[in-house]
Amino acid sequence: YDKPVLDYETKAQSLTIANGFTGVYYTVGISPLGTSADTSFHNQKSDAANLASDMVMRFETTKDTTYANTVYPWLKQVGLFWQNYLTWDAANNRYVITNDAPDEDDAYPQTNSSMSLGLVHLLFQGLIDMSTALNVDASTRTTWQNIESHLSTPATETLNGQTVVRETEVGSEFVNGGNDVPAQFIYPGGLVGLDSSSTALANARNTIGQLTNAWHGGNAPATFYAAAARVGYNPSTILSNLH
Repeated sequence: YDKPVLDYETKAQSLTIANGFTGVYYTVGISPLGTSADTSFHNQKSDAANLASDMVMRFETTKDTTYANTVYPWLKQVGLFWQNYLTWDAANNRYVITNDAPDEDDAYPQTNSSMSLGLVHLLFQGLIDMSTALNVDASTRTTWQNIESHLSTPATETLNGQTVVRETEVGSEFVNGGNDVPAQFIYPGGLVGLDSSSTALANARNTIGQLTNAWHGGNAPATFYAAAARVGYNPSTILSNLH
């Protein structure tokens, strides 16, 4: 999994500079050996953070510092992108993600994609934990901790009498399109789990319940079933759809 991601870094850095950013900014699709069959960003900023999620979850599960050393330099580049891309909203004491489409090619403005908030949260959590385990970058860790603790929270709306999480704060609302994007703040993002507040859990379960098309959507099964389980959604429903 990691090799094609790391192999694309040189190409990604060139694209990052060309687009006026820092760190690494990945296209939606990458191919083997540092190539890509689709060099479009499709109005998304989240793709490198999405690629990072498996790396972070592997480390958080194993605490393997040998593994961390192989991916930490790349993860730092992803973190550098977000350190410089996030916007500080002083009035509300929070960091905001602007112009980041949750679904490919959503027209701007798209602000605070719930998926991206989860992925960026997970990224900085991983950087904090890896740097601590490796005993490096203590000063930068303080920056990461400040960002992680001040990220915006996903926006909500009322749908069919229930509070659900929107795809964005400004832009896409709740979309039951058969994709897993609206539930990725739960998994892999990890913004909500069984130890979350009762309100956050209820909103997350409502979101799963209203995403009726995601149980058998084309992209959705990869993360949607895990998201449902992680917030304690009815296991009979999960298993009957999974079968």
